Amino acid sequence: MNKLLVLMPTRYLGNMVIAMQAIAALLSSRAAGDVTLVVDDNLADLVRAAFGEDAPLLVYPRRAVASGPILARARAYLGFIRALRQYRYDIALDIDGSVVSARLMRMARARTRIGPDFGYRPRAYDRLVPVDQVTRHCFDDFTTLAAAIGVPTESPDYYRIPRVDTAPWLEEHSQGTLGLPAFIPRQQKITSNGTSSVSHRWQTGWQPQAGSLS
Repeated sequence: MNKLLVLMPTRYLGNMVIAMQAIAALLSSRAAGDVTLVVDDNLADLVRAAFGEDAPLLVYPRRAVASGPILARARAYLGFIRALRQYRYDIALDIDGSVVSARLMRMARARTRIGPDFGYRPRAYDRLVPVDQVTRHCFDDFTTLAAAIGVPTESPDYYRIPRVDTAPWLEEHSQGTLGLPAFIPRQQKITSNGTSSVSHRWQTGWQPQAGSLS
């Protein structure tokens, strides 16, 4: 079976959750060791919660690249590029269509480079897949891109994250909604015109709760 590289380094939680059904199909389409999924470091734990600790991830170090001393940033980026180029892939599939994914596509060692026709830097690709962003949901874009390499998506539903009891390593951190901070009433105030209002605060930090999405 040919080796597959899937690029999904999005930093947006919603896009990652919506893409998981297509990602599940792509990961299942190859034997262990024949597929690699590139994800953003902010969402790597979410992906592991969905697909297991042994999911074949290559984590893009966005935070390390974005801040800190310039030498440390360069070291983090170059270390990732070395890992990305460690293997030669038969197919590299970009389902993100972002500036970052297009840049990484150029760096990857792949015989065939495939991406969406709405993506940045179209010259980074050997083949552009038409997607309809006007009348269809982005869920359909992800399934269309998977189908472009012969991988059907089993269900039109969103991927269901396993319950916490099937991922014990998450349990101690599981308090709020998966990937979303909890919205908690803090205090009620009386305004000058006699009406009342409630101020809120967002909890900080990532607090996953597996099984809360479907």
